[in-house]
Amino acid sequence: MSKVYKHIFFLFALVGFLAISLYTQYDDYRKKKLSGFSSDCEKMARLALDDFHKTYEGQDVIIIGDSRMAQWPSYIIQRHLPGLTFFNFAVSGDVSRQTLCRVQLVSKELSKKAIILQVGINDLVAISMLSNREKLERNQLESATFKNISLISEIFTPSNKVFVLSIVPPIDTDMIRALVWGGGIRESAQAVSSRVGQLPSIEFVDVSHVFYDENKKNWRSEFSADALHWNHSAYESITQLMYSTHLEHLIENTVEARLQKRQGPIISCF
Repeated sequence: MSKVYKHIFFLFALVGFLAISLYTQYDDYRKKKLSGFSSDCEKMARLALDDFHKTYEGQDVIIIGDSRMAQWPSYIIQRHLPGLTFFNFAVSGDVSRQTLCRVQLVSKELSKKAIILQVGINDLVAISMLSNREKLERNQLESATFKNISLISEIFTPSNKVFVLSIVPPIDTDMIRALVWGGGIRESAQAVSSRVGQLPSIEFVDVSHVFYDENKKNWRSEFSADALHWNHSAYESITQLMYSTHLEHLIENTVEARLQKRQGPIISCF
């Protein structure tokens, strides 16, 4: 009987150890996600400007945001949007505050460019991991996400044309992420995107038309690379949407401006 009790004791001890270990990992992950909301802005801005100076070569369109923007394949852009040159300045893992920090100094060196921005999903994932007892903080951080996107847009306008993509919620979430992430991400994505769409100084690009199937009333899993990221088919559709609804005239005007530069005075693309 003592051996049975001993085995039971070890089993409970093992379960307890695993539970503590998993919770510790979860808590570390949660804290890391939330830490982005209080990043050292001044330091990040200086480092970002250094990186910008090392790599920027005067391209027409600047892509800014998180991993969703960082993973936008350049060959898809070049095929669908000929005549424009692109510079991808997005950083994987960024929340909106970090993106705002990175572009504060960079924005001062850009004029008459097109800026494509999408950020916020990392914010909303982090916010979802706050408990119901932290509802006030959840609401404050959701409002801060919108405010950061608004500020990013403001610092680039009116000297640049700013296109802001709506926030797409996680698609095809696996079991582990479903357990780790809290609820309400889709509702928050819709709420923040709706507020961003009201900003007067931007061109709002509602990419939910690409990802949401109105007939089936669900998000298209065929466009998902994983819960947060998109596959090449998704980027093909987004680029086509950008071309057909927003950037076609920029292609024509940019080519014309370059011709004018060779022949005489520069004509603004905007």
